Amino acid sequence: MADIFLSYKKEDRAVAKRLVGALEATGKSVWWDDALNPQQAWDAMIEREIAAAKAVIVLWTPRSVQSDWVRSEAHYAQDHRKLIPVMIEPCSIPIAFMLRQVIDLSSGAFDQGNPQWAKLLAWIDGVAPADDGAPRHADAAAAMAAVPLKALTGERWLGPARRPRTLAFAAVAALALFAALFLFRGGSPFGAPEQPEVVIDALALDGSTLPASFSRDVADEMFAGFSSSSRISPVTGDGKRRSDAYQLTGNIDTSKDKIRLFAKVYAPGLAAPLLTTKLEQPLAERDTAPRMFGTKLAYLTRCIATASDSNGAETTILPEKALIPWAQFCQQSHIGPGNPAAIAGTLRKVLAAAPDFANGWANLAESLYFASLRPGVDRAPLRAEAAKSADKALELDPVSAKAMVVKAYQLVGLPGPDHGTSMMGRLRNFPEWEKLALNRSASGRVTAAAKARNMPEP
Repeated sequence: MADIFLSYKKEDRAVAKRLVGALEATGKSVWWDDALNPQQAWDAMIEREIAAAKAVIVLWTPRSVQSDWVRSEAHYAQDHRKLIPVMIEPCSIPIAFMLRQVIDLSSGAFDQGNPQWAKLLAWIDGVAPADDGAPRHADAAAAMAAVPLKALTGERWLGPARRPRTLAFAAVAALALFAALFLFRGGSPFGAPEQPEVVIDALALDGSTLPASFSRDVADEMFAGFSSSSRISPVTGDGKRRSDAYQLTGNIDTSKDKIRLFAKVYAPGLAAPLLTTKLEQPLAERDTAPRMFGTKLAYLTRCIATASDSNGAETTILPEKALIPWAQFCQQSHIGPGNPAAIAGTLRKVLAAAPDFANGWANLAESLYFASLRPGVDRAPLRAEAAKSADKALELDPVSAKAMVVKAYQLVGLPGPDHGTSMMGRLRNFPEWEKLALNRSASGRVTAAAKARNMPEP
């Protein structure tokens, strides 16, 4: 068994070869596809080696982020808690994988003079295999302790300044995934929960001036959206209703200046559509419209089919009375229009029908917290309900990452790189915010020591 399985894009082979040499010089064994020969069944060999490896290093570059194969290997490694992401060239990490720390070796210095190299070696050494091939809880925690999240003073993170809302949500997701995957799962493996069946029909071009390829492009973008951010593998439908599956169908038309897409989402066992929605783009943006349509519809369908914030690793089966308002919540969140107060109202309907739905309580807590930040509102009752909702989520699911993050919000505000007086600059030290959210007692409540930090009210 090799210590390390290396996943990379073939165009980055030269750098991968240098990295392999540097790792082997430290005494570590590395398997990469240089070991393959034409006579071998390469896909079976790769599957065996990635399963046997103690750790999986994925090299992120502008080329590898576009590779379905690299993403698939990264998903596998993430599921088995042995993913070590390494950026060897500045790039935008796929959203499913930027929710964790990345070792930055873009300088090309693979030696002890580079602190990032030392962190990589510490991370590898800390990932010890358990009987099921996943790292043990203590070893995973030790590995992450040896590789602390980077202090972000004076730096932008996860995108340009023109997207502050994305920055805030990405910060939440980074902490949430880190907490849930490494510290609160214990020694049990992720497992392989049954995935919901998702069918995507071709969208009819009714009275549209667009070419037939436009509908195919939207479908391709939907499949790409699932591939890049989910382990759910949809299938192409033939236009007939599949009563055992979640199914998306619809049509596209054009007006003088707009492209309009009308979509219906069905759920297993329900004859009527669970949800109908409309998306619009200016006709002048016809070249980029398929990507926008496809990405939004992929996220909408995944949200409905899993009833969770998961990429498919976890699914929840909701009763019909809860599933209908949950679909409306997914629409508000991924399509719009929606504001925190309206979303909270929809989630209350979900929870009235499914009071034991932990993820519903966690999302309600988050919505109420953000609603409390709007100008002119009475914060106190919204914050009180948010706290109760987060506590309820943690009572039902002690590892509810979103609920834990809301508790941290209420103590220290939102994290961010902006060090001014804005809401996102309330907490000036991201590692401290992370430490606070993870410093929890066995009951799942934030400890008194964390409360004693006495951070200012956002």
